[in-house]
Amino acid sequence: RLDHIKLDIETSGASVTVNANKPDSSWTEKNNNVVETAMDIEVPANARLNVDAFSSNVIIERVTGDQHLKTFSGEITVRDPHGAAIDAETFSGDIRVDAGANAKGSVSFHSFSGSFEGPLNVTSMSKRKRDIEGSLTGGAGPRLNFKTFSGDLTIR
Repeated sequence: RLDHIKLDIETSGASVTVNANKPDSSWTEKNNNVVETAMDIEVPANARLNVDAFSSNVIIERVTGDQHLKTFSGEITVRDPHGAAIDAETFSGDIRVDAGANAKGSVSFHSFSGSFEGPLNVTSMSKRKRDIEGSLTGGAGPRLNFKTFSGDLTIR
């Protein structure tokens, strides 16, 4: 099986696309192409990220560019975002943001059954606590959007 699955890296201008489970075109078992893969990818600190993973944890450290992060059943962790706008979504995994004591930002959290923990001045909350809007205690700043189905959000 591994003879038919390749790591595919494509570049276009300033964009890099990594497909860790690309089957070769002659392989007929198209539904059997997932292999466990771990990657450490280094980017410039101000890079804009668009990460889409499946059943994988995503960890972003010290990136200040805008971040669009999505995984199906993995966890998302963002450390030291330093003013980055973040749009993070997971179905069943938790989201954790280690933003620092003086972090700034407008937070939006939407979840079916997940919970929120963190330093937030709540400006609105739905009756069932499924939709929370607010700002971090540092005040106004970048937009921080989080969405889960059953995962929790923790901001520290």
